[in-house]
Amino acid sequence: MIRRTQAPYRTRSVRPPPDQPQLGVFRFAPGRTTDLIGPHVHDYFVFVYYDQGGGWHRVGALQRPATAGDLYLIAPGEVHDSEQDDQASGWIVYFNAEALGEERLEFESFLWPGDLVLLPFARPPGVELGYVAVPPSERPRWEGRLRTLTNEMECRQLGYRDAVHALLRLLLIDAARLVMPLLGEQSCYHRPLLEGVFRFIDAHFAEPISLVDVARAVGRTPGYLTSRLRATTGRTVLEWITARRMIEARRLLTQTDDEIARIAARVGYSDPTYFIRLFRRFHGMTPRQWRRAHR
Repeated sequence: MIRRTQAPYRTRSVRPPPDQPQLGVFRFAPGRTTDLIGPHVHDYFVFVYYDQGGGWHRVGALQRPATAGDLYLIAPGEVHDSEQDDQASGWIVYFNAEALGEERLEFESFLWPGDLVLLPFARPPGVELGYVAVPPSERPRWEGRLRTLTNEMECRQLGYRDAVHALLRLLLIDAARLVMPLLGEQSCYHRPLLEGVFRFIDAHFAEPISLVDVARAVGRTPGYLTSRLRATTGRTVLEWITARRMIEARRLLTQTDDEIARIAARVGYSDPTYFIRLFRRFHGMTPRQWRRAHR
């Protein structure tokens, strides 16, 4: 069943406290439903696993009844909606790049197969993804790992951060193995274009670059590049430029004593006030507050 819903969509951000891993786990079950807000998008990665079906789930334009073993994979910026009935149960896991232990992974997340763990969230042209069925023989392993992940997050015993990072990676690798046969030869279809975009941004983010500059560097028109990048990654070129600048800003805030104005200039913003406003929009706190919380 296909259902299309028009924008605008609500956006939810995940900003756990500084002393916690940048991920969350929610167990939904009869009597404990999820927070249903209608069609919306996230600025983080989400996967939803059903150990018992009931209701329906939608990722992008694909809506289907939710059944046992269903695994839904929602990339940042992807429209998502669901409704669980009284019988449904399962887990929702959400995370950002920091939960995988690599500060730059968020920026490079779509340069797959460079990083296997985010392969399930790739969206090559012509391939309808966002859903895969976990075979019955593999479900006990999935459910065992999800229970362990939930327990680690709740109990927070010695070494729990390393444990939850490792469990998340194992779950994502299992998901990649399920998704890969669906991609087939198209799995590398768009990689050269995206790789060119990200490598140009990575090399020039501290400069006053624009969509036109990036499009010229990869030999595409601005309009074509905008539509392709949004369809594939859920973000525009300018949003990826900003994302790369924010990554460097966070690094400078935690690893140097540079003044905020100096950091703004080093990441491509001549106006410190604009940089502070943008940083706060992304992180829910000012650069100075971020520095104090993460040192």
